Amino acid sequence: MKPPRTNGAMLLALVAVLSLAGCAHENDERDEQRETERGTSLTITTRQTIGDVMYIEGAVPDIVVESADGTTVRPTRQRRDMWIWDGLTPGTYTLRAGLRPCGGNCGSLDRVTDKCRGDYEVEGEVRLHVHLEAGRPCEIEEAADR
Repeated sequence: MKPPRTNGAMLLALVAVLSLAGCAHENDERDEQRETERGTSLTITTRQTIGDVMYIEGAVPDIVVESADGTTVRPTRQRRDMWIWDGLTPGTYTLRAGLRPCGGNCGSLDRVTDKCRGDYEVEGEVRLHVHLEAGRPCEIEEAADR
């Protein structure tokens, strides 16, 4: 009597499963490595409202982040009202924010006004929100959608 062919099929299926399990493990390691390389991220969003004072030509948010040694850290991405820093080394960073009124047009900006600042421990993903209102110091808070 001939031995059933199912043993060969089962052996082939077992080899395939073990191979795929090895691929999944490699993907997990690559994901962990990417996470480590990315380090920490800081996202800052802004909202500008009109208060008792109004800058006739408008004003532009001024967002500056400095590392603990005072070095200005440039954002990796920036949109109109959002600044993102990816790959930061974990540590304490200073956020300086304010408005720069437009001097005739927004191609020429006046000095920073309506300022605020804060020191933040950045580890993992940190989201901050800055509320800017002409004529008042700005306010920084942790973003609710964290």
